[in-house]
Amino acid sequence: MSKSFQNPKIFLEVVILICVNMTNYMDRFTIAGVLTNIQTFFGINDADGGLLQSAFITSFMFYSPVFGFLGDRYNRKWVMLVGMAIWEAAVFGSTFVPRDVSSEGM
Repeated sequence: MSKSFQNPKIFLEVVILICVNMTNYMDRFTIAGVLTNIQTFFGINDADGGLLQSAFITSFMFYSPVFGFLGDRYNRKWVMLVGMAIWEAAVFGSTFVPRDVSSEGM
């Protein structure tokens, strides 16, 4: 084992970063994996399902460089915590979207 991993704090930090990265990749493909269930539940067509996926990945593409920029200028630990808090709040909030909400209703 290398010297850097003999320190438990460094090892824990690496494990946390691996878990965050794995969750990040799993989150990207969650919509694609359950899209038919989402379409059935909300009664949306294929075009709206595609819009849902596009909206997610577009926001991901926009915010990744923003938080990268912030991470270069400020304490990365705090930038990562704020980014994860926003991400988790959005995921948590999306669980309360009622069944009758769709793009036709807006």
